[in-house]
Amino acid sequence: VFSNFEFNALTLVQQMLEGGAEMNICKDLSAPREESTCGPICLSTGVFLLRNTQWATSFLAEWWKEAERNPAFIFGRDHEESVLAKMYEKNTLDLRSKALVSPATAFN
Repeated sequence: VFSNFEFNALTLVQQMLEGGAEMNICKDLSAPREESTCGPICLSTGVFLLRNTQWATSFLAEWWKEAERNPAFIFGRDHEESVLAKMYEKNTLDLRSKALVSPATAFN
């Protein structure tokens, strides 16, 4: 659902292509204030774009594996955004150079 009718989704794709990114994701606007579970950056997993590439397939598989290895996630004390933030912090699969991190309100 778009509430900004001036928004052009193709612009997001063009930004990815120009920057050589495999993923476009926004910072999380509702990051926890008391205790950060996101590490150095909180990313919103509500909406994100992935190119249809081998890297994206590998990234999604690794994200799933990382969540399964995280007891806090399995028992509901953690969430997919914190798992992604840990991957970003560790630069799993060169995530920092593959992800275009947009402002929280860019398309979220």
